[in-house]
Amino acid sequence: MLSVMEKSVTPDELLALNADGVYELIDGQIVKKEMGFFASRIAFVLAWYLESYLRNGKRGIAITEGSFDCFPVSQRKVRIPDAAVILAGRFPGGEIPVTHSSIAPDIAIEVISPNETVYDSSLKVADYLDAGVKEVWSVNPDRRTISIRRRNLYAVELDENSVLKSEDLLPGFALNVREIFQ
Repeated sequence: MLSVMEKSVTPDELLALNADGVYELIDGQIVKKEMGFFASRIAFVLAWYLESYLRNGKRGIAITEGSFDCFPVSQRKVRIPDAAVILAGRFPGGEIPVTHSSIAPDIAIEVISPNETVYDSSLKVADYLDAGVKEVWSVNPDRRTISIRRRNLYAVELDENSVLKSEDLLPGFALNVREIFQ
């Protein structure tokens, strides 16, 4: 991650930036989110499968690179998961936000990029779980695995021969992990 500004800013000021790229806000500091081409492809493919499932039964939405300002511990934090799921009925008035979402996604998905450290990845997972995200999926393109974390539970590790499921949140959804990496 590369910090691009020393001045502390607010989530609203982050929205007003006219900059190339995708930026998160971590403790008031603007941080560029860098993602490789393959990682971007994986995030899109996974979001596409999820959106297809969700749209079929009007169960919610999947999104890529949506910004979330939902961190109760820090008012100066905006995270942008590579993909996310928000189940139906969670947005106030049923309206999808125009700016940052103030509600936590039900599932946050991070695809680990080549330049991302284990520390950075762990911080993201902790932030999401602290914000109330029910599941965090960490996708590792190099190992072709997905690690699923839930609050107060052990991580579940899936390899490319596994089937990705989330019966509590996505009943009936099943995807061969191998499909994500093709």
